[in-house]
Amino acid sequence: MPQETYTKSEIDLKFEKLNSDVQHGFEKVDMIVDNLRQEMRGGFEKVDIKFDQVNQKLDYSINHILSETRNLLLEQQVKEKAEREQERKATNRWLIGIAISLAGLIISIIVNFFLKK
Repeated sequence: MPQETYTKSEIDLKFEKLNSDVQHGFEKVDMIVDNLRQEMRGGFEKVDIKFDQVNQKLDYSINHILSETRNLLLEQQVKEKAEREQERKATNRWLIGIAISLAGLIISIIVNFFLKK
């Protein structure tokens, strides 16, 4: 049968036990919250690392694409320069050929003019 009256020391002991239980409960909650914070911090750090890796890969890819584009443009410029050089040589050959033909024609006209006299 439960006791109907308690002494002051019994009540104080019960309050101390209750206070101790509440205090331990708060400490457990604080530990759980601290663990969650650490886990969240660790998760955020992992996400930051992943973002850094993605950024590095993107930077590498962009730099690679830019260097490939530069190389292609340089190759195209070299090809165009070689083509212009070939065209210039061909034009010079035509000009030399036309000059020789005109010189031959002029010489033949002069020779015919003096031989007919």
